[in-house]
Amino acid sequence: MAKVRLEGSFVALITPFDSAGRVDLGGLRAWVEFHAAHGTSAVLIMGSTGEASLLSLEERRAIISAASTWTRPDMPIYVGCTAGSTEATIDLVRHAGAAGVDGVIVTVPAYACPSVGEAVDFYRAVADAAEIPVGIYNNPERVKMDLPPDAVLLLARHPRIVILKEASPAVFHIAAIAAGRQREGVELSLMCCDSPNLGLVIPVMALGGQGTANVTGNLAPLEMAVISRPWRSFDDALACRSEYLRLLPLLQFAYSAINPVPIKSLAEALGTGFDALLCLGNSLPHLLTEDDLRAALMDFAACLRPGGLLVLQNLNYDRILARREAWLPLQAYREREDERLFLRHYEFDPDGLLTFQVVVLDRLAGAWGQRVLATRLRPWRERELAQALEEAGFHRLQFWGDMQGAPFDPGESGNLVVTALRARGAEGQQEPRSTTCRISGGEGWPR
Repeated sequence: MAKVRLEGSFVALITPFDSAGRVDLGGLRAWVEFHAAHGTSAVLIMGSTGEASLLSLEERRAIISAASTWTRPDMPIYVGCTAGSTEATIDLVRHAGAAGVDGVIVTVPAYACPSVGEAVDFYRAVADAAEIPVGIYNNPERVKMDLPPDAVLLLARHPRIVILKEASPAVFHIAAIAAGRQREGVELSLMCCDSPNLGLVIPVMALGGQGTANVTGNLAPLEMAVISRPWRSFDDALACRSEYLRLLPLLQFAYSAINPVPIKSLAEALGTGFDALLCLGNSLPHLLTEDDLRAALMDFAACLRPGGLLVLQNLNYDRILARREAWLPLQAYREREDERLFLRHYEFDPDGLLTFQVVVLDRLAGAWGQRVLATRLRPWRERELAQALEEAGFHRLQFWGDMQGAPFDPGESGNLVVTALRARGAEGQQEPRSTTCRISGGEGWPR
């Protein structure tokens, strides 16, 4: 089976914690979605940037299980699985495979200081036990051993090993890996750390690297996507150089203190939540299950600052269901001689959902035509929305009959408009704070 090759910006995500120091899964999911929308090719959860060594085993398993529900075809999700021993690492790798994430990244356990042969045996044992792709992380500064090129090329022949995340300052080693990979036809994505102190980005990309495994992309994903694009043309090389030089101050700041303190401190300076979020136009009924609704509301909460305002606007399905209102008012649009009519109709399906049909009649240049559109909807009622909002961390819910603030009447109102505030930590709810670092024993160190 052919290996899946990663290319582009592979971002090692920070792990958000709430004010009580608990992992904020809603905030982490929102971080993943942010990267999917801003050019990131793949993400790594629970790398050193994600403070994996300071998470309990239970927290790591919970994060892996949650991350498996966020997977998407356009942006693979990898998880860091290095633990204190080979056996513990394999246990996490197997858990990740069973959960269904896209791959794992491992390095040799801290303080082990293995020989090259022992490191090769470790990586082979992990890859043999894995059911999903494996990336190896060569970080001599952290683990006190540097995988030489022949060891990397040997490991790259394993069918599960697909990525080398390289943080060795020895550029000639990386060149030897690139040459050996080409000479021997080895399938391996060569990616490098973005630390300007190591100075690997430009050499690795010039040597045919597939991208960067970076920290700075947490806050500059579009820029890192440009820097990390493989060089297939001279324009790619010029764009990489230009963006790298422009981003150099941020790259330097990201590595100015122990990781991830600088990047989390900057996240705090930039702000971690919006004041208000609007979801209008009867959008929520397109979410057909309780799990989908819960996930969306948790994402909304993650995007808002504590005390931030959420406004939802749906049709009043309490009334529609009670009255079995199958037809909606006719809508018409006209511009000069052209005309368009919309006939909208509900079918009440046995499973409790609605099939919403729209017959569109068009008169263009004097001739009539027609189209029929259909989609399924979930008719969310007032009580269902109230329960889901409270479970997602919202409070002070208020219900209105329209956007002008008319009182809500379940039997009469045409719309259901909900306003809610994201709960604050002081009121007993989780308060995501992505800037809290366990590694520093608190937040904002150094300031």
